[in-house]
Amino acid sequence: MSTLYFPKYDGSLKKRYYDAYYESVVTSARHIGVNATLMKSSPSVWCGGSINAYSCVLDDKQFIMDFSDLKPFQIRPEQYRCPYFKWQYSLDRRDHVEMPTVFSLTPLQDYKWREFQKVRNQVEYKANGDIITNHK
Repeated sequence: MSTLYFPKYDGSLKKRYYDAYYESVVTSARHIGVNATLMKSSPSVWCGGSINAYSCVLDDKQFIMDFSDLKPFQIRPEQYRCPYFKWQYSLDRRDHVEMPTVFSLTPLQDYKWREFQKVRNQVEYKANGDIITNHK
């Protein structure tokens, strides 16, 4: 079984962000049979604090999760050379589209996992426009 090493809440960002975005990834991982283990920050597993991003490790491979409302990147994906997932991704932004390691995430499943499971086959998500979904 795969293990996802995930940063414990360390107080460096707003608790409501941790609850929504972090819990979403842990819940998704557990749903597909991945063991999620919370751990203290390390060079490859960290809580981003003011940059609203965090890093996880799955099967010894690092990836970045960016949940910032800001369209421009707060950290440069190429500095990590790993998959970089962005909730506020937009096909309208050249800097998003031109990065081969940057991927979009649908915001729907972040808040209500059970409801998402009920409607997931009906969801058609296109990552463009300027809609910010926090606080919805």
